Amino acid sequence: MNQYMLKLCLPRGVNIGPNDLREATAKVLDGQDCHRFFHYDKNGKPINEKPASRFVGGKGFVGFISERNEDDIKDLMYPVLQAIQTPKLFSMLNGLMPKIQVLQFEKKAFITQEPKVYSVSRCIDKKEHRKTLGEEGRLAVLFKSMLIQAVKEGVLPTLPEEQELQLQFASVRDLGFETQFQNKNKKWMHMMHGQFIANIDLQGVWQMGGMTSRGHGLIFKQNKKGIFQSCL
Repeated sequence: MNQYMLKLCLPRGVNIGPNDLREATAKVLDGQDCHRFFHYDKNGKPINEKPASRFVGGKGFVGFISERNEDDIKDLMYPVLQAIQTPKLFSMLNGLMPKIQVLQFEKKAFITQEPKVYSVSRCIDKKEHRKTLGEEGRLAVLFKSMLIQAVKEGVLPTLPEEQELQLQFASVRDLGFETQFQNKNKKWMHMMHGQFIANIDLQGVWQMGGMTSRGHGLIFKQNKKGIFQSCL
């Protein structure tokens, strides 16, 4: 599966979250193309399925990714450039313009003999009935759901057996998260950070859990220097 990305490389010390960029871009578009870029249908209602396009971000970068086509990136480029010049984001950038990159890469996954080390950031679990599983159990279910989706997309040939995958969590933190929806209702969700190892090599941009359209649940892979970086 091809992935197309509009990446803003942030100046040192600047931190802009994906939802900050998402909200600023939405204001620039002012209702145009909401169903295309913001995971809503043409009537303005949230779509209950995995988003084909979403805002993402991590240490040193923020941006937008599409699994549809490169036209999404081309058409969103100018609104994003306008968004980063709005007062809120411009002040967060300390008046410095980020470097803009347009990237294309392939989303892939391979079962490996040696374990890879990963971290997941701000992973959202909306299902209250899973609280009996504990934090590690919640993340394990969400990780498996991500792999099931990858099989459906043809990114992963078959779903690996547990013995093959050897998924183990080193640490998990449940931070809690309250969000307010368009109908003004508030809902308490479980937002978790975690580190884990598994016999699988993830390449491309991977996310697990809910609210991925707002950049939640981004997975990072540990490199040879022990630093966690996006799976590109």
